Amino acid sequence: MAKYNASVVGAGYCAPTLADAGMCDAGWQGSWDGPEAQSLERCVQRCLACARCNFVSYSRVNRDCSWHHACAVDSLNDHGVGGPTYTTVRVRDVSMALAPNARCPRAAGRPGNGRALLDGEEAERPTRRGRAETVHVVTFYSEGPPHDRGKPLSAHAGVLEAAFAPHVRSFRAYNAREVRTLRLRTGEAGADVLAESSHPAVKNPGLAALGHMAVKPFLLLHRLEVIAPGDWLIFLDVNVL
Repeated sequence: MAKYNASVVGAGYCAPTLADAGMCDAGWQGSWDGPEAQSLERCVQRCLACARCNFVSYSRVNRDCSWHHACAVDSLNDHGVGGPTYTTVRVRDVSMALAPNARCPRAAGRPGNGRALLDGEEAERPTRRGRAETVHVVTFYSEGPPHDRGKPLSAHAGVLEAAFAPHVRSFRAYNAREVRTLRLRTGEAGADVLAESSHPAVKNPGLAALGHMAVKPFLLLHRLEVIAPGDWLIFLDVNVL
């Protein structure tokens, strides 16, 4: 592996991928199940031939070589069928190899706006075509200790923002600290939906302590109070690109 300057990040995979090779010239991720899936070395070699590939997650058991442009290396996934059999490798050293608890650089300011955004502030951005001008995206992420008992998924929020923000009217990623300050027009408080649940959360064990995602409908209702009538609103799980 040394001759490729590749380094093992750890056990687990960056994010789920579809059975599709993706777009090496403009995509964010994909997977190869041909000769590339026969060994980790072949998987790395295939990544080197893919311009947008910076990380691979490989499983011999699943015969899967998944590639990613960006990866939240501090919180690799190990759930699902064969999840623990994956190994993730950094093939290229790039700025999108997000550090623990980092947010994407876009979160600090928007190109052309002349200033950095304040914490929690959002900016509507010009979109290039058609219906994207009416689309808004919202997500929720746990930060991990000391802020909450969930997994540290701040970097995942940055990856998701980098992928979607340039193509939609607005992108908002909320953490538990922000949600606790919110209240709907109906009077429901964000702190209430984050009350601890008695049901376990297998994929993110600490999520039960954050209300087991009762925050989803709360944030949808909160954003619907802000966006224009007729616009589209999409909730995306933060660790699924």
